Amino acid sequence: MVAVVALAVAASACGSSDSDPSPSQTSSAPAPTQGPVDLSKLIIPAGPGHPAKGKVFEATFQEAAASGLLAPPEGMTFAPDACVNFIELGDPATLNGWMQYNEASPVGKQHNLAHKDFYVGTIFQLPQGVDLEKIRLTALSCDAGSVTLQGDDNTTVTGTLTNTEVEDAIDLPGAAAFEMTQRLQFEPTTDPDTNAILTQYYGELDSDGGVLRIKQIILVNVGDILLLVNMQDMTAARQLATDFRQRAEQHGLL
Repeated sequence: MVAVVALAVAASACGSSDSDPSPSQTSSAPAPTQGPVDLSKLIIPAGPGHPAKGKVFEATFQEAAASGLLAPPEGMTFAPDACVNFIELGDPATLNGWMQYNEASPVGKQHNLAHKDFYVGTIFQLPQGVDLEKIRLTALSCDAGSVTLQGDDNTTVTGTLTNTEVEDAIDLPGAAAFEMTQRLQFEPTTDPDTNAILTQYYGELDSDGGVLRIKQIILVNVGDILLLVNMQDMTAARQLATDFRQRAEQHGLL
């Protein structure tokens, strides 16, 4: 899935690490559901009550794929790939999936990924089931990653990218959850070519002359359904995760 994650989640995982399991992941989620689920009913609908800022758009994975919304921004690469590609989805256009994104999100954009107040929320039903612990270990293997941006003249600039687990994770009875902070940073520089590339991708430099983007990512698993919320505001992200768990219970999934 890529823009949904190319700045937060993607289409194929890259192996796992040998880290010890997190205590928050020792309990298992419910057994897989039977048949397709109307995923749009499991998330706060777009409108005045939604915690994300700005107008929120909605689409099925099929609609998103047809519109090119699942493609990563051109010229942006990550190492290791697990920094952003930590969920095994296969072809997302064939999945039962539902996504939300606001005007400030990177979805569907090639450059100017300023990300201020951005929001992306996705729900997908995985026929093979969800191994949240594998997802966790894969994501956390990005403890010293990098992101490289390519300018129009093929010059490049490289910054750091790390995923760090949130220790005081949200508790959602009956569901399994994992939270992490994703930190992307380009150090300040006086090099005009580097600054031109950073401005091309992010719209403007921070007050110190660099670029720092911090994202809060929450994944919640119920049966064979996985919610991923990616936004800057942890309080709002947790509101969406808690609401998802409540809606899952209301629809008999817990």
